[in-house]
Amino acid sequence: MFVENCNVDGPLNDAGCPWCGAKVTNTGRFKNWDNGNILKNAPAMLSFSPVYRTYDVSNIISIPTTLDRVTSLLEYYNYPEAGGLINCEDEPYIGAGLGCALGIMRYPRSGLTKGRFDEVVRAVRWQRIAPAFPVKTGETVADTTILIDEYIFKIGETWVDWIYGQKTKQLAPAKVARGMNLPTVISKGEKPFVICSRNPSGAVTVATLPRLAPKGQFFPLADVSITIEKLDEPIGVFGRYKSLTVECANLPVGFSIFAQDLAGDKAIDITDLVEIKSNKIILSGKVLEEVGLSAKTEGDVSEPGLMIVLKENKQ
Repeated sequence: MFVENCNVDGPLNDAGCPWCGAKVTNTGRFKNWDNGNILKNAPAMLSFSPVYRTYDVSNIISIPTTLDRVTSLLEYYNYPEAGGLINCEDEPYIGAGLGCALGIMRYPRSGLTKGRFDEVVRAVRWQRIAPAFPVKTGETVADTTILIDEYIFKIGETWVDWIYGQKTKQLAPAKVARGMNLPTVISKGEKPFVICSRNPSGAVTVATLPRLAPKGQFFPLADVSITIEKLDEPIGVFGRYKSLTVECANLPVGFSIFAQDLAGDKAIDITDLVEIKSNKIILSGKVLEEVGLSAKTEGDVSEPGLMIVLKENKQ
């Protein structure tokens, strides 16, 4: 049994709430909240606690809030040598993408999580291969480009009822990498959030996350590129893409590529469906979506999630 600890904060970063006494400047950034004191308290807890919980957030705009909290905690420089896990609450693809523990809290009739249960299965299954790992493991790099999500909440859309009718903003880095280089992201217009990590197990994960505007949630597609070190590193791929390029300096002359929806139990050979250029493997967004949703539950609206494995052909 692990006991988790947390700061009892409000559901929106650097924004006021009825029970919070923290000073706010309404920047939408976790690191600015209460003059940075909330962030500074976290390492003290992680020095003794097996798990630090990023705490409750508002539904609908939860992705940038949670991503900014996780990123701020991971890149904060003053961690002890030993440290616990980060529980990123009910954001399974952030947990899978950045090596965080999950705190799933959803049921079929509530908000954006309605009909989104396959993504939980996919994230949990991937974490059998790439489990959550402690804060001090692997350097975290965050993009200097910050994306802004905004939304005007209607009555009944969130439990955070004091923000009804107000334009609410939350900010987070456009790209975050843990234990590897930042991904390359090319997109016309708006970009998705893109995160990636190399797990101590050797597995690599990349995930794209949707955005939020007053018109609602949307998912801009981008050409994303990541670099892996070895052919035998399994790759977890979550979200939607225009394309995904996987670069490896030591690609052999002959190899096969297998992929499997993490909600299913069957892998398929997709070698003939990808483009190979020198040391790069290019997968189209269409292939990733078709495979990543091939075992979806009827009526479920989760985003794709799949595992890719490259195997050298033995002569």
